[in-house]
Amino acid sequence: IDYTLKNGGLDTLNYHLDIVLQVKKYLDECYRKNITLDDLGALTHYAPPHLNKLFRRQYNVSIHNYLAEVRLRNAARMLKKGSLLVKDAAEAAGIRDQRYFSRAFRKKFGMTPSEYATSGK
Repeated sequence: IDYTLKNGGLDTLNYHLDIVLQVKKYLDECYRKNITLDDLGALTHYAPPHLNKLFRRQYNVSIHNYLAEVRLRNAARMLKKGSLLVKDAAEAAGIRDQRYFSRAFRKKFGMTPSEYATSGK
């Protein structure tokens, strides 16, 4: 994000949209990192609440919820491969809290991570 801002890779007519697209791309690629809204605000030079508002306007979801979704989808993908334990898949997807992971996973997929890993989905 910072590189794009410094090297003029954004369309000035759609600057806000381009920033939001860069943030989404960053979240999709760097979901394993500990990412905060303040970090994204610093990268984009936007106030965190304003950046979140622009992101929500574009994607109908907050940055926090989008990142949680990306992490859960990637953890599910890793579980399906069958090569990782549940705790390792969660950690590899950037989720450090096992209790949160299990609750969020069950809410999204309708089953526990262990059940998902052994199901035919």
